[in-house]
Amino acid sequence: MRSQNALLEQMVEKKTIELQEMLHASIYSMALMAEIRDPYTAGHQQRVAQLASAIAAKMGLSAKIIEGIRIAGILHDVGKIRIPVSILNRMGQLLKAELEAFNTFMPHLPVLACLASRAVRAAGMHHLEGYRLGLPNYK
Repeated sequence: MRSQNALLEQMVEKKTIELQEMLHASIYSMALMAEIRDPYTAGHQQRVAQLASAIAAKMGLSAKIIEGIRIAGILHDVGKIRIPVSILNRMGQLLKAELEAFNTFMPHLPVLACLASRAVRAAGMHHLEGYRLGLPNYK
């Protein structure tokens, strides 16, 4: 009986690792799609994930929470996939119609929340608050 339990535990552990690998591959694929749409910010998602994870670790948060924060950092701009390039690259304040188009990705946060819980919702909220007056005027 013990050997059967040990074998089953090994099988469960192996399948868990496989599922985690598939999840990570899916997350990185989504992040890559967002980066391809906006190469100007290439690497931004990874840097956000690394910095947020480092802060969470310094705060003494659990490994599970830190992983959720890392995933949130990677996915926080995934909504760019649905935003027209003309809006992504626009300088200055957005027109009303452009702002409405920009905010269309917010309904997708619950889907992301399934991946990383509250951390994803928190990461996505900066877009609602941060860009209400338009994108920064880069020169």
